[in-house]
Parts: sequence; C-alpha cells; structure tokens
Amino acid sequence: MTKGIIGKALVKAVMSFRELYYTTINRIFLGLIWDLGKSCAFEGAIYVPAVKGNVKVGDNVRFGPFVRIGATEGAKIIIGDNVSVNQGSFIISRESIVIGNNTRVGEYVSIRDNDHEWRDKNTPILQQGFITNAVEIGSDVWIGRNVVISKGVKIGDGAVIGANAVITKNVNQYEVVVGNPGRVIKVRGE
Repeated sequence: MTKGIIGKALVKAVMSFRELYYTTINRIFLGLIWDLGKSCAFEGAIYVPAVKGNVKVGDNVRFGPFVRIGATEGAKIIIGDNVSVNQGSFIISRESIVIGNNTRVGEYVSIRDNDHEWRDKNTPILQQGFITNAVEIGSDVWIGRNVVISKGVKIGDGAVIGANAVITKNVNQYEVVVGNPGRVIKVRGE
C-alpha cells in the first residue's frame, strides 16, 4: 500500500516539474516570436519548423508534447482561449489557420492550409510550390485523435470530428463527422 502511495506521489511530482520546466522554457523562447496569452501550459517540447509567420495564442491554451506549429512568411495561425492541442499534432500554415475558443484537438491531428502542387508531370513536385487555402475551425469543436483537416475547410461551432476522419469539405455547426472521406452521421442536439 505504502509503495503505491509513494510511487504515485513521485510520479505526480516529476510530471508537475516537467510541465513547469517546459512551460517556463517555451514561454521564454516562444514568447520572443509568438504572441502568447496568459496561463499557456506546455507538457513537453514544441517544434517550430517555420518562424517567419505570425502566431497568436489565446489565454489558457495547453500544448501536449511533440506538437509542431509553424507559419511561413506572411502566414498566420490564431488559436483562441481555452484550447488544447494534444500530443504529436501538427498545425502548419502557409496562409491562415484560425482555431476558435474552447476547442479540443486530439493526439496526432494534422491541420494544414496547404498542399504540394503536383499537376505538371514535367516538373518535379518539389519544384512546383504549394496550393493554399485558409482553414477556419469554430469554437467548442472536438477534433478526435488522428484526424486530418485539409486546406480550405471551415468547421462550424460545436462540431465533433471522430477519430481518424479525413476532412476535405466544410462541416456545419454541431455536425458529427466520421470516416474517410468525412461524412455527417448526426447533428448534436437532434
């Protein structure tokens, strides 16, 4: 009994210290390049593959470990208040990504406002650049684990996106969407 109590207390202490460490380090360094709100918390390392764009993070935002957030030159990412972005998720912008207040982003989610251009068969894909189109995610949205949200998508307030869904088309308010490609299975409240 005592062993379990001591072990749990030690694990809790180490995890609290780890979060304090990463929160402090990330707030110092990311605060130099991002507009960070109050009480943002970081559970681990954050990877920033592109730093020339504008990133604005609201108050009380929680980032899980190994999240990647990058905005290229001229691009923007806006994350509202009380948002959680869980472990291993990617938010990569070449134009604009906006995430509303109180939204939950599950583990290993990919949100991108761009794709590689690939149509010219005589030019290597690497040399063809990108196609971009803004992404807008409303407030109080729940995005399940391993979801892919493609360029140009708008997701309405209160929507639920089920785990492993691939979202290539707009989702209306309160719709519950699952599958690949994503399809509406119900509307919340009906």
